[in-house]
Amino acid sequence: MKISRAGSSSIPVPKRFRPLALAALAAFCAATLAARADEPQAPASAPAAIAVAGSTTLTELAKAAAQRYARQYPGVNVTIAPSGSQAALRALGAGTLDIALTDFAPAGPPLDDHRIAVLAFAFVVSPTARVTSLTTGQLRDVLNGKLTNWSQAGGADLPVSVVSRGPHSGVWQLVQRKLLAGATISAGGTLAEATKTALDAVTRTPGALTVAAVAPARAANLTLLAIDGAPPDDVHVIDGSYLLWSYEHAVTAGAPSTAVSRYLGVLASDRVSLHEFGFIAVRELSSRALTP
Repeated sequence: MKISRAGSSSIPVPKRFRPLALAALAAFCAATLAARADEPQAPASAPAAIAVAGSTTLTELAKAAAQRYARQYPGVNVTIAPSGSQAALRALGAGTLDIALTDFAPAGPPLDDHRIAVLAFAFVVSPTARVTSLTTGQLRDVLNGKLTNWSQAGGADLPVSVVSRGPHSGVWQLVQRKLLAGATISAGGTLAEATKTALDAVTRTPGALTVAAVAPARAANLTLLAIDGAPPDDVHVIDGSYLLWSYEHAVTAGAPSTAVSRYLGVLASDRVSLHEFGFIAVRELSSRALTP
């Protein structure tokens, strides 16, 4: 038996000392293992997760993005909850959420705004109104209660019945900003804050009008009005001739983590999924569409 020392040649161990040497080596190894067992161990890392909640308009798009993200980054679990924009922003501020999906831009720092999609809206009327296009001026008159019968716009002799989306509705605020220059909508009528409720009211009521996102409005088989001759479709939103659209937003509390940033990239970049769910990719907008 030989024992080696660093930087030296092996030293032979006399035969009569070999049992003692082996016993000493065994005792040293046992003591070393016991000492390591007593050392505090680093906790196992918890599986990464991203909590997302917010606008019901964006829920299905966010779920589809989560599925694609899971295929690219299988170690990260993304959960989606349709809580509404305001509730999601409150949860984000409380630190219980990673991403708030909203129909409007946040107030500013410390929140970070990420524009993830473009959504077109349309004024929707019952086919009984026999109107397919209105000018901006005519729409203002409808919403201000000055145009009260569709015959005044070349349509049927039916009273105009406005189905309001409510003063706190993001889409109603969009209409006020883009068509009424901030003026209040004064036409009375039925109140329906949810999109489906509003579309159902138009379906039931001859001469009724409301405003809704284009995709669910088309699915309801109602008439989507052109504005100033431009129909509410992707082509006319992209080229800037149709004005009733807004950005959809993903909001984070400060700069996003790497995992969250990757998810936001997946959410905003897949044109096929965006179009499938009724959105337009932000990068598709022309310079004319981006001009205030």
